[in-house]
Order: sequence, then structure tokens, then C-alpha cells
Amino acid sequence: MEASPVAIRLPGLSKSDRLEMVQYLGAENVRFEEETIPSGVHGEIALGTAIIVVSAIALRGFIAYLIYRHHGETFDEEIVVEYPDKTRVIKRIRYQKTDEPADKKIAAELSSVDLKLGSLINPSSN
Repeated sequence: MEASPVAIRLPGLSKSDRLEMVQYLGAENVRFEEETIPSGVHGEIALGTAIIVVSAIALRGFIAYLIYRHHGETFDEEIVVEYPDKTRVIKRIRYQKTDEPADKKIAAELSSVDLKLGSLINPSSN
């Protein structure tokens, strides 16, 4: 039996966030789980978690989505990386706007996780 692939989980997405994510990643690269909302909470009531199976295409789309979501400005986003053995690691992706291309800086942040994500995004950098 093959091990499940590594996945990136991004919680707290509204319905419009999910639609935008599908535009950037493609429906085949992301799925969503509904989140349970505690009673007494007001505002957006249909939150979900995106589950992105790690691949070069999905990572490129995820990076583009993060840049779009934060309008290319400085941000601090928490993701959960889920390994095949179901171990989960929380990772903060921090992007400080500079003259350097945002996609390269965010890819470097992702590659700091105990994975070779950078090589999936830019195979010639090995």
C-alpha cells in the first residue's frame, strides 16, 4: 500500500476564499473540509480548511494564491503540514515585502519545512 502524500492544510477559509483558491490551484489539486463553528460566534459561518496535496503545480498555485490573498504585501500565515504518517507540523509563513520577487521568498519559507518543497518549485536549484 502506497503512503499518502504530504499535504498542506490552510484553515479558516471563507466560501469566497475557497473559490479563489480553486482558481489558483485547480479543483484537482485542493479539497476542502468544513470547520465546526463554536456556538455564539458571529460573522462568516461557513469556514473550511483547504487540503493541498503537495506537488510542483499545487505549490506554484498555492504561492500565487498567498500573494493574491495578501495583495503582495507583508503577511504572516499559519499552515499545517501533514506527513504520510499523519504527523502534523505547524509552520508560519512570513513574507516581508521587498524588491525580491515574492514567489521566490515564499518558496524559500516553504522549503524550510522538513520537505524538499523548494526543489519541487524550482528543480534546477538542486
